[in-house]
Amino acid sequence: QCAPKPFYKIHVSGTEAIIGSNNTKHHAEEFSLNKKYQIATAESRRNKRIFDIFFSLAFLTLYPVLVFRVENKKGFFANILAVLSGRKTWVGYQPQPSPPLALPPLKYPVVPPYALLKEYIPDPFNYEKLAEQYATGYSPLDDLRIVWINFRSLGA
Repeated sequence: QCAPKPFYKIHVSGTEAIIGSNNTKHHAEEFSLNKKYQIATAESRRNKRIFDIFFSLAFLTLYPVLVFRVENKKGFFANILAVLSGRKTWVGYQPQPSPPLALPPLKYPVVPPYALLKEYIPDPFNYEKLAEQYATGYSPLDDLRIVWINFRSLGA
């Protein structure tokens, strides 16, 4: 009588998290007061910066060979210099002006935290979920995998 359909949420015992969804398109949304983002730790920040510097230097050294594998050659060189100088990062989520999620800030990314497909651009909800998943379970190996998958787009 109160609403057309009831919404079911599950409280995870021992935490301040609730899991559920108000939409049939988006399953298992999590609402938590004590969300921890791996990307926010000092160790992860250091590892991310080391990854960025290492691959920038590797790309710069191998530029004459790698230039034929990227779509935008000038953009690739500019991105190498931007990441090396610390203005950008190779992989990350874009800063949002007023995000519903309070994700830790990152430098502007060269590629997003998912595989780029020409025919697929995630809607804002899914982009936020992908960004949150990246921030929560960050690992330098994720950056390596994403750079490898999106290598042709590193000049964008």
